[in-house]
Amino acid sequence: MANTDKDITLTFNVNKDEELDLILNEVSFDLLTNSNFSINPRSEEMMPMPFVTNDAIIISKKLKI
Repeated sequence: MANTDKDITLTFNVNKDEELDLILNEVSFDLLTNSNFSINPRSEEMMPMPFVTNDAIIISKKLKI
């Protein structure tokens, strides 16, 4: 979800006899400014790879429900 100021609510049905593995990904685009890391920014000659998530922190959680 692109808007950080809104919540999202998901509603779905699952058969009670089946397991559900839910994978949640959180992406924040503050890798270069986050105080937990010390990463040098790209030089003028460098270009980010197109069509992939660049300069981001990605947190992935797998939930078994």
